[in-house]
Amino acid sequence: MTLEEVEAEVDGRIALWGKGPGYRFLRTRSDDGWPHVEGTHPRFQFITTERGLETCRTEMDAEGLIFVAVNETARSIATTEEFRTRRGDYSRGTWMEGHIRLMAMQSEDWGRRVSQAYATTLKKNPLRADEQAHERRLDLTAFGCQS
Repeated sequence: MTLEEVEAEVDGRIALWGKGPGYRFLRTRSDDGWPHVEGTHPRFQFITTERGLETCRTEMDAEGLIFVAVNETARSIATTEEFRTRRGDYSRGTWMEGHIRLMAMQSEDWGRRVSQAYATTLKKNPLRADEQAHERRLDLTAFGCQS
């Protein structure tokens, strides 16, 4: 797949949530921490630069790029909805659970993958007592996600 074909696939996937069209990867570095993509099929470089320094470079195929883009879009939806509906009741668990549900809409495997990543994170950095008390389920029906 070309990078343009990857972007078209991402557009189709995030349309499920009412997002897009027009998803585009940056092709050149921005030096502000936002990633860009270099390379051509079959291997792409997903690169993050900040203040003139390369902070991360990951080689991946088209499927990897699709996952990264869809995953970031889902995370953005979940964190935005958590913030929009917050009433002094912040919990990482709230947006994490929403993110998992959104990714599971795309693929059960993707939902499991994100869930496992959060399980690892929470094992190292568990929810604080106040986060546990304030954990809630996001209403994501506007994005086609069943409550």
